[in-house]
Amino acid sequence: MANKLVLGSIALAIIALLGVSLISANGFGMGFMNQNLSEEEKADMKANRDAIRTAIEEGDFATWKALMEEQIAKMQDSLTEENFQAIQEKHNEMKQNGFPENNKKGMGRGMHQGNCPMAG
Repeated sequence: MANKLVLGSIALAIIALLGVSLISANGFGMGFMNQNLSEEEKADMKANRDAIRTAIEEGDFATWKALMEEQIAKMQDSLTEENFQAIQEKHNEMKQNGFPENNKKGMGRGMHQGNCPMAG
């Protein structure tokens, strides 16, 4: 029973890590619009992902929780009407001009068509 709980917790942590990494890398929906990250911003994002991964691998819940709360706070700061309108404009532009068949991450069909998560 304890093993199942530990394995389930690890699985959830990995899923959370992947989700937060994807969101932070893509600026909570702005990644397909904001490709002009500085080298410092890219390095900071990578360092944060690495720290989250390390906390998971070492079983350090307190560090993992603090890092996740930091990511959540950043995402909450991005939930603005201005950002929503920018995402909507980019989506409509892509819809009008055609969604890319494939992006650099290998996604290309269904909900993950091109760089727009709402293309479908």
